Amino acid sequence: MKIRVWPEEVSIGQLPGEAQFPEWGVQSRIFSVMRNGGEVTVVTESRYIPQGVKAEHGWVVLETDGPLEFHLTGVLSNILEKLSRGRISVFVLSTYSTDCILIKKENLDSAVQLLSENHEIVRS
Repeated sequence: MKIRVWPEEVSIGQLPGEAQFPEWGVQSRIFSVMRNGGEVTVVTESRYIPQGVKAEHGWVVLETDGPLEFHLTGVLSNILEKLSRGRISVFVLSTYSTDCILIKKENLDSAVQLLSENHEIVRS
């Protein structure tokens, strides 16, 4: 399976649970908003995070080459197991047809080395 490495730096932002929809990130190549009881989490390219928003910066996206059918099993767990062996923490998002694994930029070389054992790594 191919895994694409995106060139954009991504951030994970945190807003209060009652925050309005964060329109500031919608132009990003990746944009995800999730609300649970006490917070709103926003994933977007770092350049779209407004000053003053609590955020963790310096992430890159590893995207599985989709579409992945819903009946497939073990795709994500295989990738995560390899990254776990390298002690690389992740933040994972899924779309209807693919998975995006976010890792810190400083871990990219190690991740590529671990994943290239079984996957074709493509820089997009």
